[in-house]
Amino acid sequence: MADLREKTEEELRRSGLDIEIPMEVGRMLMKSGAETYRVEETMNYVAKSLGIEHFVSYVLNRGIFASGTNEKGIKESRVMTVPDTVHDLRKIEEVNTLSRSLSREHRIPKEEIFRRLDAIDKAKGYGFIWILLAHFFGAFGFGMALGVPFYDSVISGLAGLCLGIASYFLTRFISTGFIMTILGSCVVTLSVNVMVYLGLGAYPSRLMIGALMLLVPGAFFTNSVRELSQNNYLVGTSLLLTALLTCISMSVGVAATSEVLPFAMQMGEAEGMEIQGLILKSICAVTAGIGTVSFALLYQVHFKYFWDIGIIGSVSWLIYLMVEEFSGMDAMAVLFSAIFTAFFSRYLAAKRKCPTTIFLSTSLFPLIPGIGVYKAIYYLITGNGALSLKYGRSCFLTAFTIAIAIGIIQQIPQGFFQKK
Repeated sequence: MADLREKTEEELRRSGLDIEIPMEVGRMLMKSGAETYRVEETMNYVAKSLGIEHFVSYVLNRGIFASGTNEKGIKESRVMTVPDTVHDLRKIEEVNTLSRSLSREHRIPKEEIFRRLDAIDKAKGYGFIWILLAHFFGAFGFGMALGVPFYDSVISGLAGLCLGIASYFLTRFISTGFIMTILGSCVVTLSVNVMVYLGLGAYPSRLMIGALMLLVPGAFFTNSVRELSQNNYLVGTSLLLTALLTCISMSVGVAATSEVLPFAMQMGEAEGMEIQGLILKSICAVTAGIGTVSFALLYQVHFKYFWDIGIIGSVSWLIYLMVEEFSGMDAMAVLFSAIFTAFFSRYLAAKRKCPTTIFLSTSLFPLIPGIGVYKAIYYLITGNGALSLKYGRSCFLTAFTIAIAIGIIQQIPQGFFQKK
Protein backbone atom coordinates (compact mmCIF):
# COMPACT_ATOMS: atom_id res chain seq x y z
CA MET A 1 0.00 0.00 0.00
CA ALA A 2 2.82 2.39 0.89
CA ASP A 3 4.63 1.59 -2.38
CA LEU A 4 1.44 2.26 -4.34
CA ARG A 5 0.95 5.61 -2.61
CA GLU A 6 4.57 6.62 -3.29
CA LYS A 7 4.19 5.61 -6.93
CA THR A 8 1.02 7.65 -7.28
CA GLU A 9 2.65 10.73 -5.76
CA GLU A 10 5.68 10.33 -8.01
CA GLU A 11 3.52 10.06 -11.13
CA LEU A 12 1.55 13.12 -10.07
CA ARG A 13 4.70 15.15 -9.51
CA ARG A 14 6.09 14.20 -12.94
CA SER A 15 2.80 14.67 -14.76
CA GLY A 16 2.19 17.30 -17.42
CA LEU A 17 1.13 19.92 -14.87
CA ASP A 18 3.64 22.78 -14.86
CA ILE A 19 2.28 23.97 -11.51
CA GLU A 20 3.75 20.90 -9.82
CA ILE A 21 7.20 22.49 -9.89
CA PRO A 22 6.39 25.64 -7.84
CA MET A 23 4.25 23.47 -5.56
CA GLU A 24 7.18 21.15 -4.89
CA VAL A 25 9.42 24.17 -4.28
CA GLY A 26 6.87 25.51 -1.77
CA ARG A 27 6.59 22.15 -0.02
CA MET A 28 10.33 21.85 0.48
CA LEU A 29 10.66 25.40 1.76
CA MET A 30 7.81 25.04 4.25
CA LYS A 31 9.03 21.66 5.44
CA SER A 32 12.49 23.17 6.05
CA GLY A 33 11.15 26.06 8.15
CA ALA A 34 10.96 28.98 5.70
CA GLU A 35 8.63 31.91 6.38
CA THR A 36 5.31 31.78 4.53
CA TYR A 37 5.91 35.05 2.71
CA ARG A 38 9.27 33.69 1.47
CA VAL A 39 7.51 30.54 0.26
CA GLU A 40 4.97 32.60 -1.67
CA GLU A 41 7.63 34.88 -3.17
CA THR A 42 9.79 31.95 -4.30
CA MET A 43 6.82 30.08 -5.76
CA ASN A 44 5.79 33.17 -7.71
CA TYR A 45 9.36 33.60 -8.92
CA VAL A 46 9.57 29.99 -10.12
CA ALA A 47 6.15 30.15 -11.78
CA LYS A 48 7.17 33.27 -13.69
CA SER A 49 10.37 31.55 -14.83
CA LEU A 50 8.30 28.63 -16.14
CA GLY A 51 5.95 30.91 -18.07
CA ILE A 52 2.93 30.30 -15.82
CA GLU A 53 0.65 33.33 -16.04
CA HIS A 54 -1.88 34.65 -13.53
CA PHE A 55 -0.16 32.56 -10.86
CA VAL A 56 -1.63 32.99 -7.39
CA SER A 57 -0.42 31.21 -4.25
CA TYR A 58 -1.70 31.21 -0.69
CA VAL A 59 0.35 29.59 2.05
CA LEU A 60 -0.67 28.61 5.56
CA ASN A 61 1.52 26.90 8.12
CA ARG A 62 0.34 23.44 7.05
CA GLY A 63 -0.97 23.91 3.51
CA ILE A 64 -0.35 25.44 0.07
CA PHE A 65 -3.00 26.59 -2.42
CA ALA A 66 -2.01 27.69 -5.93
CA SER A 67 -3.46 28.24 -9.38
CA GLY A 68 -2.23 29.59 -12.71
CA THR A 69 -2.40 29.35 -16.50
CA ASN A 70 0.37 27.44 -18.27
CA GLU A 71 1.94 28.29 -21.62
CA LYS A 72 -0.72 26.26 -23.44
CA GLY A 73 -3.47 28.38 -21.93
CA ILE A 74 -4.69 25.60 -19.63
CA LYS A 75 -5.81 26.61 -16.15
CA GLU A 76 -4.11 24.59 -13.41
CA SER A 77 -4.74 24.47 -9.67
CA ARG A 78 -3.36 22.42 -6.82
CA VAL A 79 -3.77 22.01 -3.07
CA MET A 80 -1.04 20.39 -0.94
CA THR A 81 -0.62 19.61 2.74
CA VAL A 82 2.81 19.95 4.29
CA PRO A 83 4.24 17.75 7.08
CA ASP A 84 5.62 19.08 10.34
CA THR A 85 8.50 21.52 10.10
CA VAL A 86 12.05 20.22 10.50
CA HIS A 87 14.31 23.27 10.42
CA ASP A 88 16.92 22.75 7.72
CA LEU A 89 18.28 26.10 6.58
CA ARG A 90 20.66 24.51 4.09
CA LYS A 91 17.73 23.22 2.03
CA ILE A 92 16.11 26.65 2.11
CA GLU A 93 19.32 28.10 0.68
CA GLU A 94 19.67 25.42 -1.99
CA VAL A 95 16.04 25.74 -3.13
CA ASN A 96 16.52 29.51 -3.25
CA THR A 97 19.64 29.03 -5.40
CA LEU A 98 17.74 26.70 -7.73
CA SER A 99 14.94 29.22 -8.16
CA ARG A 100 17.51 31.86 -9.16
CA SER A 101 19.11 29.53 -11.71
CA LEU A 102 15.77 28.89 -13.43
CA SER A 103 15.70 32.47 -14.71
CA ARG A 104 19.38 32.58 -15.68
CA GLU A 105 19.63 29.32 -17.61
CA HIS A 106 17.83 28.38 -20.79
CA ARG A 107 14.59 26.49 -20.40
CA ILE A 108 15.39 23.50 -18.19
CA PRO A 109 13.41 20.28 -18.77
CA LYS A 110 10.95 19.43 -16.01
CA GLU A 111 12.66 16.10 -15.37
CA GLU A 112 15.93 17.91 -14.69
CA ILE A 113 14.24 20.33 -12.28
CA PHE A 114 12.64 17.46 -10.36
CA ARG A 115 15.99 15.65 -10.32
CA ARG A 116 17.63 18.68 -8.70
CA LEU A 117 14.81 19.04 -6.20
CA ASP A 118 15.06 15.34 -5.31
CA ALA A 119 18.81 15.69 -4.78
CA ILE A 120 18.23 18.63 -2.42
CA ASP A 121 15.48 16.82 -0.54
CA LYS A 122 17.51 13.62 -0.08
CA ALA A 123 20.79 15.29 0.85
CA LYS A 124 22.05 14.22 4.26
CA GLY A 125 22.96 16.76 6.91
CA TYR A 126 25.66 16.72 9.57
CA GLY A 127 26.46 13.39 11.17
CA PHE A 128 25.84 12.14 14.69
CA ILE A 129 29.21 13.26 16.10
CA TRP A 130 28.78 16.80 14.78
CA ILE A 131 25.29 17.00 16.27
CA LEU A 132 26.61 15.90 19.68
CA LEU A 133 29.40 18.49 19.52
CA ALA A 134 26.82 21.14 18.68
CA HIS A 135 24.75 20.16 21.73
CA PHE A 136 27.78 20.31 24.03
CA PHE A 137 29.23 23.59 22.77
CA GLY A 138 25.78 25.15 22.39
CA ALA A 139 24.95 24.50 26.04
CA PHE A 140 28.44 25.47 27.19
CA GLY A 141 28.61 28.60 25.05
CA PHE A 142 25.27 30.03 26.07
CA GLY A 143 25.86 29.12 29.69
CA MET A 144 29.00 31.25 29.67
CA ALA A 145 27.32 34.00 27.65
CA LEU A 146 24.51 34.27 30.21
CA GLY A 147 26.92 34.68 33.11
CA VAL A 148 27.30 31.10 34.33
CA PRO A 149 30.84 30.33 35.67
CA PHE A 150 33.15 28.24 33.50
CA TYR A 151 32.97 25.03 35.55
CA ASP A 152 29.18 25.11 35.75
CA SER A 153 28.99 25.84 32.01
CA VAL A 154 31.00 22.67 31.35
CA ILE A 155 28.47 20.71 33.45
CA SER A 156 25.71 22.36 31.42
CA GLY A 157 27.52 21.24 28.28
CA LEU A 158 27.53 17.65 29.55
CA ALA A 159 23.79 17.91 30.19
CA GLY A 160 23.42 19.21 26.63
CA LEU A 161 25.40 16.21 25.42
CA CYS A 162 22.98 13.87 27.23
CA LEU A 163 20.11 15.75 25.58
CA GLY A 164 21.71 15.28 22.15
CA ILE A 165 22.13 11.53 22.63
CA ALA A 166 18.57 11.11 23.92
CA SER A 167 17.10 13.25 21.12
CA TYR A 168 18.95 11.30 18.44
CA PHE A 169 17.34 8.02 19.49
CA LEU A 170 13.95 9.31 20.65
CA THR A 171 13.19 11.09 17.36
CA ARG A 172 13.12 7.68 15.69
CA PHE A 173 10.03 6.76 17.69
CA ILE A 174 8.39 10.10 18.57
CA SER A 175 7.42 12.72 16.01
CA THR A 176 5.27 15.02 18.17
CA GLY A 177 7.22 18.17 18.92
CA PHE A 178 5.90 19.12 22.35
CA ILE A 179 6.32 15.56 23.64
CA MET A 180 9.94 15.59 22.50
CA THR A 181 10.41 18.90 24.31
CA ILE A 182 8.95 17.50 27.54
CA LEU A 183 11.20 14.44 27.32
CA GLY A 184 14.20 16.61 26.45
CA SER A 185 13.68 18.84 29.49
CA CYS A 186 13.28 15.70 31.61
CA VAL A 187 16.64 14.43 30.35
CA VAL A 188 18.32 17.78 31.13
CA THR A 189 16.81 17.95 34.63
CA LEU A 190 17.69 14.33 35.38
CA SER A 191 21.28 14.59 34.15
CA VAL A 192 21.91 17.86 36.03
CA ASN A 193 20.47 16.56 39.30
CA VAL A 194 22.46 13.34 39.01
CA MET A 195 25.67 15.33 38.53
CA VAL A 196 24.77 17.57 41.50
CA TYR A 197 24.08 14.44 43.57
CA LEU A 198 27.55 13.15 42.60
CA GLY A 199 29.10 16.40 43.79
CA LEU A 200 29.85 17.95 40.38
CA GLY A 201 27.84 21.09 41.04
CA ALA A 202 25.69 22.85 43.62
CA TYR A 203 23.00 24.89 41.86
CA PRO A 204 20.75 22.96 39.43
CA SER A 205 19.09 26.15 38.18
CA ARG A 206 22.43 27.59 37.15
CA LEU A 207 23.66 24.34 35.62
CA MET A 208 20.53 23.93 33.50
CA ILE A 209 20.50 27.35 31.80
CA GLY A 210 22.77 26.52 28.88
CA ALA A 211 21.31 23.05 28.27
CA LEU A 212 17.74 24.36 28.27
CA MET A 213 18.75 26.94 25.66
CA LEU A 214 19.00 24.01 23.23
CA LEU A 215 15.23 23.56 23.57
CA VAL A 216 14.32 27.23 23.16
CA PRO A 217 12.07 27.68 20.09
CA GLY A 218 14.21 30.44 18.61
CA ALA A 219 13.37 29.77 14.96
CA PHE A 220 9.62 29.70 15.64
CA PHE A 221 9.88 32.94 17.57
CA THR A 222 11.98 34.68 14.91
CA ASN A 223 9.70 33.54 12.09
CA SER A 224 6.69 34.64 14.12
CA VAL A 225 8.09 38.14 14.52
CA ARG A 226 8.94 38.36 10.82
CA GLU A 227 5.48 37.11 9.79
CA LEU A 228 3.77 39.63 12.05
CA SER A 229 5.97 42.40 10.63
CA GLN A 230 4.75 41.36 7.16
CA ASN A 231 1.09 41.59 8.35
CA ASN A 232 0.71 37.79 8.19
CA TYR A 233 -1.12 37.80 11.51
CA LEU A 234 -2.67 34.32 11.27
CA VAL A 235 0.60 32.52 10.58
CA GLY A 236 2.56 34.77 12.95
CA THR A 237 0.16 34.09 15.81
CA SER A 238 0.23 30.36 15.06
CA LEU A 239 4.03 30.28 15.22
CA LEU A 240 4.01 32.34 18.41
CA LEU A 241 1.61 29.86 20.01
CA THR A 242 3.89 27.02 18.90
CA ALA A 243 6.82 28.73 20.62
CA LEU A 244 4.71 29.26 23.75
CA LEU A 245 3.67 25.59 23.77
CA THR A 246 7.33 24.62 23.56
CA CYS A 247 8.17 26.76 26.60
CA ILE A 248 5.21 25.28 28.51
CA SER A 249 6.48 21.79 27.63
CA MET A 250 9.93 22.70 28.93
CA SER A 251 8.43 23.89 32.22
CA VAL A 252 6.28 20.79 32.61
CA GLY A 253 9.25 18.49 32.00
CA VAL A 254 11.47 20.28 34.51
CA ALA A 255 8.77 20.55 37.18
CA ALA A 256 7.65 16.93 36.82
CA THR A 257 11.18 15.51 36.93
CA SER A 258 12.16 17.68 39.91
CA GLU A 259 9.06 16.48 41.76
CA VAL A 260 9.62 12.79 41.02
CA LEU A 261 13.34 12.54 41.77
CA PRO A 262 13.90 11.94 45.50
CA PHE A 263 17.29 13.67 45.46
CA ALA A 264 16.31 16.61 43.22
CA MET A 265 16.85 20.08 44.65
CA GLN A 266 14.07 22.65 44.55
CA MET A 267 14.54 25.01 41.65
CA GLY A 268 15.30 28.61 42.47
CA GLU A 269 16.50 31.64 40.58
CA ALA A 270 19.61 30.88 38.59
CA GLU A 271 22.69 32.47 40.13
CA GLY A 272 25.21 33.64 37.59
CA MET A 273 28.09 36.04 37.88
CA GLU A 274 28.38 39.75 37.35
CA ILE A 275 29.64 40.38 33.82
CA GLN A 276 31.84 43.37 34.54
CA GLY A 277 34.88 44.64 32.69
CA LEU A 278 35.62 44.61 28.98
CA ILE A 279 37.68 41.41 29.13
CA LEU A 280 34.94 39.39 30.81
CA LYS A 281 32.33 40.85 28.44
CA SER A 282 34.53 39.91 25.49
CA ILE A 283 34.83 36.33 26.76
CA CYS A 284 31.05 36.11 27.13
CA ALA A 285 30.65 37.54 23.63
CA VAL A 286 33.00 34.94 22.13
CA THR A 287 31.15 32.10 23.86
CA ALA A 288 27.85 33.55 22.62
CA GLY A 289 29.31 33.26 19.12
CA ILE A 290 30.26 29.65 19.81
CA GLY A 291 26.72 28.94 20.97
CA THR A 292 25.28 30.67 17.92
CA VAL A 293 27.40 28.61 15.54
CA SER A 294 26.31 25.47 17.40
CA PHE A 295 22.68 26.34 16.77
CA ALA A 296 23.51 27.00 13.12
CA LEU A 297 24.94 23.48 12.92
CA LEU A 298 21.80 22.03 14.51
CA TYR A 299 19.76 23.91 11.89
CA GLN A 300 21.96 22.38 9.15
CA VAL A 301 23.41 25.69 7.96
CA HIS A 302 26.29 25.23 5.52
CA PHE A 303 29.65 25.54 7.29
CA LYS A 304 30.79 28.32 4.90
CA TYR A 305 28.51 30.70 6.84
CA PHE A 306 29.76 29.77 10.31
CA TRP A 307 32.28 32.62 10.56
CA ASP A 308 29.67 35.20 9.56
CA ILE A 309 27.11 33.81 11.99
CA GLY A 310 29.60 33.53 14.83
CA ILE A 311 30.82 37.11 14.38
CA ILE A 312 27.28 38.52 14.28
CA GLY A 313 26.34 36.50 17.37
CA SER A 314 29.44 37.64 19.28
CA VAL A 315 29.24 41.33 18.36
CA SER A 316 25.48 41.54 18.97
CA TRP A 317 25.90 40.04 22.45
CA LEU A 318 28.80 42.40 23.22
CA ILE A 319 26.61 45.33 22.16
CA TYR A 320 23.87 44.05 24.45
CA LEU A 321 26.23 43.76 27.45
CA MET A 322 27.80 47.17 26.86
CA VAL A 323 24.54 49.07 26.33
CA GLU A 324 22.87 47.31 29.27
CA GLU A 325 25.74 48.33 31.57
CA PHE A 326 25.87 51.97 30.51
CA SER A 327 22.12 52.59 30.17
CA GLY A 328 20.81 50.20 32.83
CA MET A 329 17.88 49.50 30.49
CA ASP A 330 17.46 45.95 29.18
CA ALA A 331 15.03 47.03 26.46
CA MET A 332 17.52 49.58 25.12
CA ALA A 333 20.25 46.93 25.01
CA VAL A 334 17.98 44.48 23.19
CA LEU A 335 16.92 47.16 20.69
CA PHE A 336 20.45 48.17 19.64
CA SER A 337 21.65 44.57 19.54
CA ALA A 338 18.66 43.37 17.51
CA ILE A 339 19.00 46.28 15.05
CA PHE A 340 22.65 45.33 14.52
CA THR A 341 21.74 41.67 13.97
CA ALA A 342 18.87 42.39 11.58
CA PHE A 343 20.87 44.93 9.57
CA PHE A 344 23.92 42.75 9.04
CA SER A 345 21.77 39.68 8.38
CA ARG A 346 20.23 41.52 5.43
CA TYR A 347 23.61 42.88 4.36
CA LEU A 348 25.29 39.45 4.38
CA ALA A 349 22.28 37.83 2.70
CA ALA A 350 22.61 40.28 -0.21
CA LYS A 351 26.38 39.85 -0.34
CA ARG A 352 26.32 36.03 -0.15
CA LYS A 353 23.18 35.78 -2.33
CA CYS A 354 21.33 33.62 0.17
CA PRO A 355 18.15 33.99 2.29
CA THR A 356 18.28 36.37 5.27
CA THR A 357 16.92 33.49 7.38
CA ILE A 358 20.36 31.85 7.30
CA PHE A 359 21.77 34.63 9.48
CA LEU A 360 18.79 36.08 11.31
CA SER A 361 17.24 32.86 12.64
CA THR A 362 20.56 31.81 14.17
CA SER A 363 22.22 35.10 15.21
CA LEU A 364 19.18 36.29 17.16
CA PHE A 365 19.38 33.30 19.51
CA PRO A 366 21.23 35.08 22.33
CA LEU A 367 18.43 37.67 22.52
CA ILE A 368 15.44 35.32 22.22
CA PRO A 369 13.46 35.41 25.50
CA GLY A 370 12.83 31.66 25.47
CA ILE A 371 14.51 30.99 28.81
CA GLY A 372 12.56 33.87 30.32
CA VAL A 373 9.26 32.45 29.05
CA TYR A 374 10.23 29.06 30.45
CA LYS A 375 10.97 30.62 33.84
CA ALA A 376 7.71 32.60 33.85
CA ILE A 377 5.70 29.45 33.17
CA TYR A 378 7.74 27.29 35.53
CA TYR A 379 7.29 29.66 38.47
CA LEU A 380 3.60 29.97 37.63
CA ILE A 381 3.24 26.18 37.75
CA THR A 382 5.14 25.94 41.05
CA GLY A 383 3.11 28.74 42.64
CA ASN A 384 5.68 31.54 42.73
CA GLY A 385 3.54 34.31 41.27
CA ALA A 386 5.97 37.16 41.94
CA LEU A 387 8.83 35.58 39.95
CA SER A 388 6.42 34.48 37.23
CA LEU A 389 5.17 38.04 36.79
CA LYS A 390 8.73 39.37 36.81
CA TYR A 391 9.93 37.12 34.01
CA GLY A 392 6.66 37.38 32.09
CA ARG A 393 6.89 41.18 31.89
CA SER A 394 10.54 40.99 30.88
CA CYS A 395 9.80 38.48 28.10
CA PHE A 396 6.96 40.55 26.68
CA LEU A 397 9.14 43.66 26.58
CA THR A 398 12.05 41.79 24.97
CA ALA A 399 9.84 40.18 22.32
CA PHE A 400 8.20 43.50 21.49
CA THR A 401 11.59 45.22 21.24
CA ILE A 402 12.97 42.56 18.87
CA ALA A 403 9.87 42.93 16.70
CA ILE A 404 10.42 46.70 16.53
CA ALA A 405 14.08 46.24 15.59
CA ILE A 406 13.31 43.79 12.79
CA GLY A 407 10.48 46.02 11.57
CA ILE A 408 12.82 49.03 11.40
CA ILE A 409 15.42 47.20 9.31
CA GLN A 410 12.79 45.73 7.00
CA GLN A 411 11.78 49.27 6.00
CA ILE A 412 15.16 49.74 4.32
CA PRO A 413 14.82 49.13 0.54
CA GLN A 414 16.53 46.01 -0.75
CA GLY A 415 18.45 48.10 -3.26
CA PHE A 416 20.38 49.71 -0.40
CA PHE A 417 21.95 46.36 0.50
CA GLN A 418 22.51 45.25 -3.09
CA LYS A 419 24.62 48.35 -3.79
CA LYS A 420 26.95 47.62 -0.87
